[in-house]
Amino acid sequence: MENPDLEVHVVDHDDSVTVVRAADLLAQANKDVENAKHDAGLFDVAVNCFLGRA
Repeated sequence: MENPDLEVHVVDHDDSVTVVRAADLLAQANKDVENAKHDAGLFDVAVNCFLGRA
């Protein structure tokens, strides 16, 4: 990231504005992606178990 200290104004669901560092947003997005990949893997395990393939 070229400018990790860049600040971004984020509008929340209640229309309030929060200032967040771009690096923090990117780190959270990467964490969310990893969590989604993990959850998808668990979903595959559950489906295979339900179908009797486990």
